[in-house]
Order: sequence, then C-alpha cells, then structure tokens
Amino acid sequence: MSDPEGSGAGVPSGDELSRLLDDLVGRVAGIRHAVLLTADGLAAGASGGLRREAAHYLASVACGFHRIATGAGRHSGAGSGRRTVVELDGGGCLFVAAAGGGSCLAVLGTAAADPGVVAQEVDLLAGRLAAGSPAAPHRAR
Repeated sequence: MSDPEGSGAGVPSGDELSRLLDDLVGRVAGIRHAVLLTADGLAAGASGGLRREAAHYLASVACGFHRIATGAGRHSGAGSGRRTVVELDGGGCLFVAAAGGGSCLAVLGTAAADPGVVAQEVDLLAGRLAAGSPAAPHRAR
C-alpha cells in the first residue's frame, strides 16, 4: 500500500516501502502485518495482505499508543517513547517503534512470534527508516 496523498520526500517510494515491510513480514517468523505511519497517525505504507482500512486503523491505534508512551515518558522525566509493546489477550503483540521525524513502525505479531526477535527486527527497520528521513506529517489538500 502506498500513500497517494504524499507522506514526505524522505520516505522510500511506495514500491520500496512495501518491499521493506513485506520483507520484514516474510523474513521474521510470527509477524502478521507491518505499517509505517506518519507523525499524525496516517498509514504511509503497509505490508501486503492488509486492507487499506485495516492499515489505517492499525496506524491510528499505534499512533495513540506511541503518543501515550511519549507523554508518560516526558511527564516522568524519562524522555520520549522509543518503543511500545502491547500484549494481546488472544496471543501475540503489537509493537510500535519510533522511526524518526514523529513517524512510527507498527508491527502485529502472532502468538508464535518471539517478542525479543520481533522487537530487535522492528528496531532495526525503524532505525533504517529514520536514517532515510521518515514520514512527515500528512499534508492536507
């Protein structure tokens, strides 16, 4: 999924971003979906198999978790949120990692996923995306 409305010049192209997200999902056991979201919570790209509506919903949820974690960290003097992990009742986890410029990488893992491996891979990809000047806030038209 690419973002036709534009998400910032530094983000990989729609095809390249999709390839990066699909590679993460295909390479790491137990990852179901991955989404890169802009600073204001819009999906800039998503792994294959995730419908557009579901990608935008996951991006909104991830944005909320990241903002809550960042607010809590700043309020307590511990700094901005870097990574948030939410364990789900049905098994699996939602991982949200800062990807620079306010953007985030959200990854939904299954119950079979190794949380340590997923967290490490999410951090690596988020760092790569951050180094490439990630998704800027969505620009209204």
